Amino acid sequence: MGEELKSVVNVVPEAKFPFEVLKIRAQEGKNIKYELKEDKSDAAKKSYSITVENLKKEPGFYYDVIILETDSKIQPEIKINVMARLIDPNTQANPPLQGLTPTPLNNGAQIPFPVQSRAVDEGASLPQDNKKSEELKKKFEALIKQAQEKQQAQEAQQQQNTKKE
Repeated sequence: MGEELKSVVNVVPEAKFPFEVLKIRAQEGKNIKYELKEDKSDAAKKSYSITVENLKKEPGFYYDVIILETDSKIQPEIKINVMARLIDPNTQANPPLQGLTPTPLNNGAQIPFPVQSRAVDEGASLPQDNKKSEELKKKFEALIKQAQEKQQAQEAQQQQNTKKE
């Protein structure tokens, strides 16, 4: 909380499967600001950068999805998961849930699992926050599984397309 929270994601189409980003939107968009820029420095290789900035001011957790609409017939939408956990620096942090580790992605990046919710008022007990945290964790794990399955299906489709060529 109180610090700038901003990240940049680069999207680079593969030469075999070029596409253009036609539109960008957020699933909810209430806690984030986002901007799409096309990199025109290399005319032969088109790329895009998406800057995402946190707008939420109070402590808590949120999740959103940025959706890139493309002209690709293979993948008309690219979904980018966005999540943040804002912590009040004046409250004592709870340790993360035991046994949870970040999930590695194919590009080497890692997605951290949400950790146990903590009450804003030190010492306060809010069981519904723990329940909500568990629900968010399950949703997040399902989204990761869905993204991995989609990626595997796309890779299989690309292999089939390559064999046909």
